[in-house]
Amino acid sequence: MNTHHLKKLLIVLLTFTMIGEPILLLAQSSRSRSRQQRSDQRQDKGAEGREDQLGLGIEVRWIGKIAYDAVIASGKYIVGPGDTFVILVDNGEEPQAAEALIGAEGKLVIPYVGAVQLAGLSLTQARESIQDAVKGRFRHLDITVSLARLRSFPVNIIGQVKYPGAYMIEGAEQVSELINKAGGLLEKPAGRASKRNIQVQRLSNTGVPETTERQADLAMWQVSGDVSLNPFLLDGDQVFVPTIEDSVGISGAVHRPGIHEYMPGDRVADLITMAGGFLGDAETATAELLRISREKGTEQRIRIDLTADAEDGSSDAFRLKANDKLHVEVQEKWVTIVGEVYFPGSYLLGNGLKLDELIRKAGGFTADASLDQSTVIRKVEFAGAVKGPAQLQSVSRGNLTPAQRTYLAMKTQQAPGRLPVDFVALFERGDISQNIPLKDGDVVRIPRDIPSVLVNGFVITPGAIPFNTGYSIKNYIERAGGFNEQAKKDGIYVIQASTGNWIKAAKVQKIFPGDTIFVDGKKPVHRWRLFRETLVVLTQVATLVIAIGSIR
Repeated sequence: MNTHHLKKLLIVLLTFTMIGEPILLLAQSSRSRSRQQRSDQRQDKGAEGREDQLGLGIEVRWIGKIAYDAVIASGKYIVGPGDTFVILVDNGEEPQAAEALIGAEGKLVIPYVGAVQLAGLSLTQARESIQDAVKGRFRHLDITVSLARLRSFPVNIIGQVKYPGAYMIEGAEQVSELINKAGGLLEKPAGRASKRNIQVQRLSNTGVPETTERQADLAMWQVSGDVSLNPFLLDGDQVFVPTIEDSVGISGAVHRPGIHEYMPGDRVADLITMAGGFLGDAETATAELLRISREKGTEQRIRIDLTADAEDGSSDAFRLKANDKLHVEVQEKWVTIVGEVYFPGSYLLGNGLKLDELIRKAGGFTADASLDQSTVIRKVEFAGAVKGPAQLQSVSRGNLTPAQRTYLAMKTQQAPGRLPVDFVALFERGDISQNIPLKDGDVVRIPRDIPSVLVNGFVITPGAIPFNTGYSIKNYIERAGGFNEQAKKDGIYVIQASTGNWIKAAKVQKIFPGDTIFVDGKKPVHRWRLFRETLVVLTQVATLVIAIGSIR
């Protein structure tokens, strides 16, 4: 095509834009125009706007990504009167563009090409028809025709809604948006609208529903976010909202127990999803199904193994029936944190919960927290024949071995189940080896920072001594009044506040706040008992001597 013909084409396109389009637009009702203006101001999903995306003075309708993916990109959009296309002509120099509107008879008039019947075609089919028509006339000219603005079209909604009737759909809207325009679903006592069996019907040319190609499941859409469960509406659709027919129940450890609408094909997993999921540790969840047969007048209880393989008939793939009732139980596992954190209390133990994560959940340490004295206590039961503190306390201290006396002192000073966790190493030096995984029943204690050292055992005045960075072990013992008569001066131990470990004093280089200095005692000597036992032995010897003398 020569330059002269190209100029004529552009002039015709511009003339069509300036004269033809206003005539067609005047045919639209004022109600449709006002709704279109309100639509331009909406935002986000389902909100359309206009934007000069081509930089050629052409306004292009924009919609949200969800609507674009479901309606435009998929090619499912049904083209009809009122849709506006952009015709872009590229002659290799400067591209020229103009708008063209599909007329009331459903034809898009393309200058030098002719009228192309598009109404009722999907967007994919419309594109193919336009390309075929253009290529048949202009083989050496690059002409692109694309959809610029979506029209408004009416869609009927009938059934269990407050205000059934026809409503204008502006571009791309979902079933839920049409229901909102109709005033919402009818609920008791006015009605019993289904949320899961909403039918999107296709109307024939005579207005009779032909097929129900799609269904809307708004209850499942609300909890799963699956867009296919809340389909976008097309020209020629009709929405029918029926009444609820059947239901199933769920109770126990779920977020939303109660009665839920039943759909044929529902699984145990679907019911748990609609109930908001497990309330607790899903790995420990078990369920029992009560199946009632009204026809037979029987009840059947089925134990559901939620962790079983999907092919197993007792798994969460187990198909439900109307009027089934499911009860869910979860073994809840908790850990507790007390003391100097912002949110002390009990926390649900998830998979692999570690110490640092628990501290973050609790809001972190307060300014008064003492990491040196912080501890993790775990429920531990020791097996075996070793005597415990209760047994040793019932034995006379004079009959205890040095090892037993040291063990008894250690167990009465140390909290049972205390784990050797160094909070300072973990939270100040980043030593991840101290970041232990927590278990059910663990208690994390974060005490207030009171800078003191406890001196206990065989000293004159046991008690807490204010911490002093310049004090040695000897200084703290002197502040406690010194050794008493039974003190074993080479039996001094330091119990570390951070780990609970007992260390001989000779091996300790530095004392920290919260540490305990324990002074062991000598094995006591009972003088009266020694005198009494000696006297008995001497009496026995004297008796023996007298007996021998009498024999002679």
